[in-house]
Amino acid sequence: MSIGRERGTATNELARFFYQFKQFPLSFIMRIWQRGIAQNTPQEKFVYFAKMFAYTTVMGGIVAQVQNLTNGKDFDDPTTLDFYMKSIVKGGSASFLADAVSATADPTDRSIKDFVIPAAFKDIMSVGTMALGGGKQFLDERESTYSAEAINTIKNNTPFQNLWYIRLIFDRLVVSELQDMVDPNYRDKKQARLEKLGNGFWWDMNNESIEIPKINPNK
Repeated sequence: MSIGRERGTATNELARFFYQFKQFPLSFIMRIWQRGIAQNTPQEKFVYFAKMFAYTTVMGGIVAQVQNLTNGKDFDDPTTLDFYMKSIVKGGSASFLADAVSATADPTDRSIKDFVIPAAFKDIMSVGTMALGGGKQFLDERESTYSAEAINTIKNNTPFQNLWYIRLIFDRLVVSELQDMVDPNYRDKKQARLEKLGNGFWWDMNNESIEIPKINPNK
């Protein structure tokens, strides 16, 4: 996907900054659409898009279950309509569009801005919000979760922490323990909120229970 006329220009660099981590899904949408439209007959166009829909839905379902596993959550029930819809939006470039829509009901308190604004700018905003919010709650002598959220921000910007084969171990054995030091109730409240939304955990956020992953009947 070409997002600028000339590399190194202000326009090109601003475009790359805005489309950070969004170039692949947008390129995927454009490329698939162009190939589908280029088919010779309406029947061939229909078959092409139907196959793409089916393939990406299957792969989206696999991705959803793998993400549950690597996040310490139980598997979703694959026989439900919710799982089918999740598989559709996880598949291919639809995941980008779905993230933007589902952000309005995200259990981790993200919002639509987290998927629209550039990733680097979002981090700057997060640091500013935590600094101002934490300072205000300190002056008001109220409890604050900003210390635990600051650890999350540092974690999200730590190189290699998001590799699928170390992410869960790093999150539970390092990040969770740091959060417990600054806010002993943070993990309990976060897990309780996620469980109310139907999430089950094979490795809970308190490191008190590790079980064999099972099918979660609530998801």
